[in-house]
Amino acid sequence: MSHISTKTVRKEFENAISTALRIYGPVRHDCVWNYESINESTFHPRVAFKVVGLAFLSIVAAWEEYIENSFLRYMGWRKIRILIFT
Repeated sequence: MSHISTKTVRKEFENAISTALRIYGPVRHDCVWNYESINESTFHPRVAFKVVGLAFLSIVAAWEEYIENSFLRYMGWRKIRILIFT
């Protein structure tokens, strides 16, 4: 595993959130159950809810990856510090 800083890990997480918000933004107004949303909007409300769910799950996956990578970076640094300072 190559060395990746915690700043890079955080930036990747922030990019994933930004992407999810770009997915969510255009369909958030279509998540309304009324005549206009069903007949005149771009997406049916069910499709819009699925898109919102996809955006949410991508944030959850990015969060899990962020926690995992942060933990691995921390444990790797702890191991190096223990070997150097003991």
